[in-house]
Amino acid sequence: MQIHEYSGERLEQIARERFIPANFRARPDFRVRMALQEMGEAVTLSRVYAAGPHRNVRTERLAARTSGDNMMIFIVHVAGETSVHQRDRFAELALGAGVLSEARSPWEIMCPTQSRCLLLGFSRELLPLRTAEITESCARSIDPSAPGMQMLSDYLTRLLNVADSLTAEQRLDAGRAAIDLLAMALRNVAPSVPGGDGSVRVLLDMMRAHVRDHL
Repeated sequence: MQIHEYSGERLEQIARERFIPANFRARPDFRVRMALQEMGEAVTLSRVYAAGPHRNVRTERLAARTSGDNMMIFIVHVAGETSVHQRDRFAELALGAGVLSEARSPWEIMCPTQSRCLLLGFSRELLPLRTAEITESCARSIDPSAPGMQMLSDYLTRLLNVADSLTAEQRLDAGRAAIDLLAMALRNVAPSVPGGDGSVRVLLDMMRAHVRDHL
């Protein structure tokens, strides 16, 4: 496990270099402490303590760039106040709630108080959901009382504590399992999405129905 402590300015620089480029807005005396585990396949798991109010803003200009645009972050809110604004949706997180965000569209993550959270970062293609399902799942709070969310939160907390004792291959497997649990927790979070990238069978049935109705 890597332990880091950053100022807001330094955190913004690190995010641009290693994670998802974003603007970090906080007071000059702001500090953040991060315990980071590298799980392999560009999957990271971290516990973050922010010692004061701050905003994380990914602008239209930053989202339009290719750097980091395939990355996703999933936040488990542990303490303080946190809200996420993305794609005209606003999620205010209860303690223990989770929320997904995608780097390919602008976001604003607001923490008006001291806060603690778990962050799961990963590449978009690792999440076994359709493209439209992923986008529609962003900025929608997952109820902390939902069984899938409870399983995911408990797993991420435990994984962060034991990852140092795992082999590299085991960490890789554990990171994949975390993303599979996330996919389970996201089921039914977003409204039903028509299948622009659905199976061939579904598309064929839709085309046949259209032909029957119109010809």
